[in-house]
Amino acid sequence: DHHHYYLSLAVQYFSLNDRNNHLRYYIKALDDIEIDFGKESMEYLDACIQISTGYSHTYSDSQKALVYAEMAMPAIEKNYGKDSDYCGGVIQNIINLNRNLGRVEEAIRIGLERVNNKNNNDSKKTKGGTYNQLALCFNDIHDYANAELYYQNALKYKFEKH
Repeated sequence: DHHHYYLSLAVQYFSLNDRNNHLRYYIKALDDIEIDFGKESMEYLDACIQISTGYSHTYSDSQKALVYAEMAMPAIEKNYGKDSDYCGGVIQNIINLNRNLGRVEEAIRIGLERVNNKNNNDSKKTKGGTYNQLALCFNDIHDYANAELYYQNALKYKFEKH
């Protein structure tokens, strides 16, 4: 049960604004969580998302953030379902991280797969966010016609009544 101690230390370092140790202890906890609970557990999911968010927001390290976001996907799919709004939100982040890394074609592929999945249960906010991410991708590759189309779809979801 070392992961409890590591998680406590991670929270403590976060409150002290020590981001290096905060992530270090989350990563240590992740190793133990994998052994104790498995890669599809809620504990594993939470740690992966915390680490991904830390790398993305604190260090602007899209590469490491993407690794941990992708590591969370099996746990998301098992606990929430691949068609869940939660999964859609993480996919939106994965699209953005790929875009930040210059992998625009991959970002577009992931985004199109999501919006074309008629079984997904994304909220209007999540759908709008995914359309917006796609618009940004098409804008990056100077495909302004598609960018406009996806921006319009994003706006449609933003202003629809929830």
